[in-house]
Amino acid sequence: MAEIQNKDTNVNETFERRLPERMRVTLSWSTGGYDGAAELDVDASAFLLGTDGTVQRNADFVFYGNLQSGDGAVVHTGDNLKGGPGGDSEALLVDTAKLPGDVTSVLIALTIYEAQERGQSFAQVSDVTVRLTKEPQENGSRGELRFDLPKGSADETALAVCEIVRLGDEWCLKPIGAGYRGGLYALCKSLGVNV
Repeated sequence: MAEIQNKDTNVNETFERRLPERMRVTLSWSTGGYDGAAELDVDASAFLLGTDGTVQRNADFVFYGNLQSGDGAVVHTGDNLKGGPGGDSEALLVDTAKLPGDVTSVLIALTIYEAQERGQSFAQVSDVTVRLTKEPQENGSRGELRFDLPKGSADETALAVCEIVRLGDEWCLKPIGAGYRGGLYALCKSLGVNV
């Protein structure tokens, strides 16, 4: 079972306002201080959750091995093996109008590929930034919401970044920034994915 470690996030409360119907969630990070033998591969994923806090179907788990939810509401734009400061590392496109009624939130997470086998953790990852922009962008306007997460600890191999939450007929952002032990496998098990 995954263990949650609460963190403080540097988040402005205005981010909890109503979100656009279609948005891009961009996650970026840096592994610039990491000099280990194995490549440090951070991956973005999304979990479409029901009222019980779990996925209703395995197709509700979007990651590098399943780039689109079964309903097409969430699309992963592809795996970036290197990350990098100042740029977009991985992105998820979310269309809340396509989300079925039994989905009450979309949890956005980061994990480190084969972290246990490679002796890696979020202590070796810095500058984690989350940006939400309206899709498609109009007249070059970014309409951006942004927040940064603090550096992780030595035993965290998964990070629940934020949640897009249904509140009546609106969708709002709930920043989380909680670290997990056990990587993607433990996170999937705790959220009801059959792995």
